[in-house]
Amino acid sequence: MSVLECTAWAMLGGAFLEALHWYNIRTKARFPTYARKLKYWIATLAIVAFGGVIAVLIMKLGGVMSGINAFTIGFMAPSFQTHLKKFMPKPTLGGQGMIAPEGFGDFFDW
Repeated sequence: MSVLECTAWAMLGGAFLEALHWYNIRTKARFPTYARKLKYWIATLAIVAFGGVIAVLIMKLGGVMSGINAFTIGFMAPSFQTHLKKFMPKPTLGGQGMIAPEGFGDFFDW
């Protein structure tokens, strides 16, 4: 498998994970405001690319790589996002029962 093929399969796995994220969002009452922000899409592309980089590194270090292996690595590599949310500041609730505005951390909440 070439580096390009490995990267493509891994990034496809990351994109599939993102598609599952949006499938899950469809049931929310409010459309997430972070989806309209450029930094969300930059973070999404970085996470998908991260899966490609990890798959290529494993392949270059002598790991046997097939399309399904690369896809799986691309799908699993972004799992750090659930751990990252623990370190992000939580928005405070407004007074009188107001709902706190969505923050960038909500991107990681799925």
